[in-house]
Amino acid sequence: GGVLDKDSIQKIASLPSIDKVRAKIINAIQFNASQLVRILGAPQTQIVRVFSAYVEKDQQQ
Repeated sequence: GGVLDKDSIQKIASLPSIDKVRAKIINAIQFNASQLVRILGAPQTQIVRVFSAYVEKDQQQ
């Protein structure tokens, strides 16, 4: 480490608190987990349609 200049100190001061960063991470994990639960809880035909759409998309590329 060295001496920080004014711009570096301002950048550090503008960073969110560790609690805010933790909250953002937890929200992202919970959001993805809830999406997974919805997908797994969907009727199997919907899951097949989603996979079919991905296959068709890959074939078009």
